[in-house]
Amino acid sequence: MIISETSKAHDIARAFIDIKIANTDITILKLLLNKVLLDSDLSPDQIQQKISEKNSTKEDFINKIMKNINNNELTTVELASKLEKQSKKENLDNQRRIDSTKRQVILENISKEEIKRYSYLEPKINIILDNYSVHKSQLVKEICEILNMNLIYLPPYSPQFNPIEQVWRTCKIEIKRKYYESKEKLEKFFVKTYFKVVNGGNFFNWWEKLNSFILIKRLFLTKVSNT
Repeated sequence: MIISETSKAHDIARAFIDIKIANTDITILKLLLNKVLLDSDLSPDQIQQKISEKNSTKEDFINKIMKNINNNELTTVELASKLEKQSKKENLDNQRRIDSTKRQVILENISKEEIKRYSYLEPKINIILDNYSVHKSQLVKEICEILNMNLIYLPPYSPQFNPIEQVWRTCKIEIKRKYYESKEKLEKFFVKTYFKVVNGGNFFNWWEKLNSFILIKRLFLTKVSNT
């Protein structure tokens, strides 16, 4: 699964399950987790069905609408706003409800004692993440707790700890030097430049040397401050 800046919490959760599957040697755990992914991959119709099951009955919905209409303390603008919110809340295409349903389904499917028991038979997996808000969602934390994964968040504004930041920096330098006649040509040049940059430079070695220097500097400063 490809994770991007538009990925939702349930997307990140599925990615972490994939990571666990790829790193476990326990066959039954692989089978259980693959079943979680399969059972959680609902079609749009299945998602709407689940949302519909939680919606108010027609009678309850009408009563809620009439209650607002008969509320003489509401202004016309306030009444219109409440009616709009109530209608959106019951809408089967409400994206927030769709996302919420996907989160609930994947959590229900993975919250099995045997999955957690097998996960804790192996060493903990450490996942290093940036501070993208979805990475800190409750769903992601609960999934990782079940899968015996430890979340390590990078400090804010610390590109020196992330080698990919240097890749983007180098790509931008190359890309900004040219004029592109179309979006397609820009995308093509970016892909070419990306692989050229990644294959042409060992950014991990750069990152390792930089952080060794930072660590030595901190140890030196600590020693000086203690004398």
